[in-house]
Amino acid sequence: MAFPKESSGSILDMFSLKGKTVLVTGGTGGIGFHITTALAEAGANIISLEMAGDPLSENLKLALEKLNVSYKAYTCDLANIRSIKATMQGLWDARESPDILWNIAGIQCFRKIEDHTPDHLDLIFDVNCKAAYILSQEFGQRLIALGKPGKMIHMASMSSYVPQTEISAYAASKAGVRNMARAFSNEWAKFGITCNSVSPGFIQTEASSVLHNDPDFNEYVVQRTSAKRWGFPKDLIGTSIFLASSASDWITGEDILIDGGVTGR
Repeated sequence: MAFPKESSGSILDMFSLKGKTVLVTGGTGGIGFHITTALAEAGANIISLEMAGDPLSENLKLALEKLNVSYKAYTCDLANIRSIKATMQGLWDARESPDILWNIAGIQCFRKIEDHTPDHLDLIFDVNCKAAYILSQEFGQRLIALGKPGKMIHMASMSSYVPQTEISAYAASKAGVRNMARAFSNEWAKFGITCNSVSPGFIQTEASSVLHNDPDFNEYVVQRTSAKRWGFPKDLIGTSIFLASSASDWITGEDILIDGGVTGR
């Protein structure tokens, strides 16, 4: 059993990720791209789990090459448990040794309750919740076997606190992720493994462009948010690096809301 050592370095050292390797899902586009490149800018090497033929993979590769960090991509279908387990075994066979798991991948879909089919529900929960659980299980057990401390971070959502209309499945799956992180922290903190989650509010990305370009919905967001604006992917970067760094060694089982004040009202 190994625990992080008390840092005797500078404040900047506490937030540095030099010498660390982050295993990331959903890192090629939108929020994930900004978080992954920020982790690399803080010094981390990146192992990215990506869909087969991901059209955004090359953009991430080029961005990370400019930052002079190691980047390796492994193909993985997060909707398939066998694929996840095979990919993780491939990492261990290749003697990869990530220190941090940052689970960003997720499926968001606006659909009325009565329109969700069992197959569609399976897909949302498989990717958003079950994949996060299996990845954490595989990653954490490896750390424990090696006697190595580590960190797990999961992307939850403000919707797990205050669900909007037509996102019942997404909100339920993200509530599962948030509570999963808490449950894992209860069992694995004794091994020096922290497990936390991040819950973003309304974030402006290419994927959400239909919403923030809709005058009525945009007005709804602005009025609902104390900061009177949408969030941007960069608003998640500081917390992402903090939770991955030694600055957060004494924090586990927590969810950090980054919502511009929506849930504070």
